[in-house]
Amino acid sequence: LLDEDDKPVRYQIVGQAEADAKIGRISYNSPLGRALIGRRVEDEVEVTVPAGDKYYLVKQIEFI
Repeated sequence: LLDEDDKPVRYQIVGQAEADAKIGRISYNSPLGRALIGRRVEDEVEVTVPAGDKYYLVKQIEFI
């Protein structure tokens, strides 16, 4: 993903038991995880998180 400042960020969507945001593993049930499910490359994503509204651009999707 690219964040609002065009800075690359990378997340792996996992189950709740494996989630650890500090290392980039977010739960499929988190606000960002839910917002990313079903997205495609070049989709813009807006998500409301506890820190406020965040905007991302999907640049790459990998299935691992």
